[in-house]
Amino acid sequence: MFQLAVQTQAYLLYASGLPRASLCLAQLKKDPRFLRFLWRDDGRGSPMSLCEFINRPLRHLADLCRVLGDIRDTLEPCLRLRTTYTEIVDGLQSVLDTTSNFYIYMSAFCFIFI
Repeated sequence: MFQLAVQTQAYLLYASGLPRASLCLAQLKKDPRFLRFLWRDDGRGSPMSLCEFINRPLRHLADLCRVLGDIRDTLEPCLRLRTTYTEIVDGLQSVLDTTSNFYIYMSAFCFIFI
């Protein structure tokens, strides 16, 4: 089903590595090339913080889950496609629920160290 298992496993793997990655990012904070990367103009008008950089994939997943849920909600309840969308949204939501502890950890790390 749309390689949902592969995608959810990738996000879980990403989130499980966040604590170790945070230590590496603390070192990168001192690297001028990495800081230039964070300051690049991406149309936002302000630089990305390290927390934003770290949590970007998880925010993307949350946005994707929200959009797919909105699409699902526009479909007729009896359609098989709605069932498929429900399964996808539920799968993505389970990853978000599982990774929420990592997100809280990273938010605390960013607040303390950055």
